[in-house]
Amino acid sequence: MKNKRYSKRILGFLIISFIAANALLIYFDDEEQVERKSYIKEWSESTTSDLQNTLSSEGVFASAQTTPVYFNQDSGAFHEFVAKEGQTVEEGDDLYSYEVEDYASKEAQLENKQTRLEQEIAAIENYIQELESYTVPDPENELTTPGRTNQNTEDNSNVGNLSPESPANGETGNSATEGSYAETEFLKKEKIAEQETVLAQKEAMAAMVESQLNQLRENGEVITVSSPFSGTVTDTSNDLDKPIMTLSSTELNLKGDLKEEDRPEVKPEMPVTMYVPELNMELNGSLAAIQDHPEEVEINESSRYPYEVTVDEVDEKVLPGYHAEVDIITKQVDGVVTTLDDGLIKEKKSYVWTMNEDGKIDRQEVETGLKEDNLIEIQKGLEAGEWVAYQPKDEFRRKSTFFTPLKYQDLDVSQIWHSDQESIVNYGLLGLLAR
Repeated sequence: MKNKRYSKRILGFLIISFIAANALLIYFDDEEQVERKSYIKEWSESTTSDLQNTLSSEGVFASAQTTPVYFNQDSGAFHEFVAKEGQTVEEGDDLYSYEVEDYASKEAQLENKQTRLEQEIAAIENYIQELESYTVPDPENELTTPGRTNQNTEDNSNVGNLSPESPANGETGNSATEGSYAETEFLKKEKIAEQETVLAQKEAMAAMVESQLNQLRENGEVITVSSPFSGTVTDTSNDLDKPIMTLSSTELNLKGDLKEEDRPEVKPEMPVTMYVPELNMELNGSLAAIQDHPEEVEINESSRYPYEVTVDEVDEKVLPGYHAEVDIITKQVDGVVTTLDDGLIKEKKSYVWTMNEDGKIDRQEVETGLKEDNLIEIQKGLEAGEWVAYQPKDEFRRKSTFFTPLKYQDLDVSQIWHSDQESIVNYGLLGLLAR
């Protein structure tokens, strides 16, 4: 018994001594004569991806425009509603009628209004022609010698200030000039579209006044008021002191509000994605407006800031009042190199462990960018298709040979018996010699 105990003690001492000796050899191996190996359990291949950061919210679809319709009691006595609540009307359709009490006075009023609208229409048409004839200076010909007057600028001086702010003291640059040209061209088109919208509204009003004037001259008593635009009658009221009718446009927008902490990250024209649960439908749009003032101000509650989204294409199945889950895309990058955030080592600088040209694992410095979930953008230091080791990090050694576990569940053992005899012998000997 004593001999057995003595033998076990000697064996334990030898094992401990062997382990300690190897540990000391590695510790004092300044010249790296002892080969070190890295154990890698998991790899991840860097890929090209699209990343985005979003803010989540909830919204509801509503009419893009709501217009109240009033009745002026000085015009006469209200007669009846022609359009009923819930009815969809087109531009020019009849809304309501009233009886004229003073024929001469009403005729003069309508004629004056008709003349004023015609003058406004003519002025807007002239302004649109001036805008269309305005020639934005070409970047290549925009620069002139000091003291020389740009004739094109003189000719277009009466159009209005379309050009963005120019560099002071004659300082110019190619990029600034090209940017100025593109921005001015955009402002020109935007201004023309704006004036064309105003022109269409004025023409609709003129047509309505002309119709009322014709009815007055033909009937002498009853005038029917027509709708200046298309929409749905959402409300009617017999109280003449309030809007007697409300028209809501058939075009839908999405409305919602943002939390106080999210407001600084959002600005107009940001892309928006919407999901309508009731229809299992996804829609795209952009942020049309975000208010700078909250709906209510409370000391002990977080403020909410209303926003409105313009939808690119609204399916006819979407109705006013339908709710949607909203994602506002605050940042977005497309086609960038990405890797798993788990594989990133974050110190003063960021690193990843990759396989170098010699087939050994090494630490590579990288520059990172946008992050989405567990994917992170690599701006510099890594190419798409490179393999990144990320588990277990404490087993990695610089410029060391590595080994990985055999994933037997991915092997198809049956393929071994279908291989030719020569391949089995060659690969078997290669494995033995490599060891």
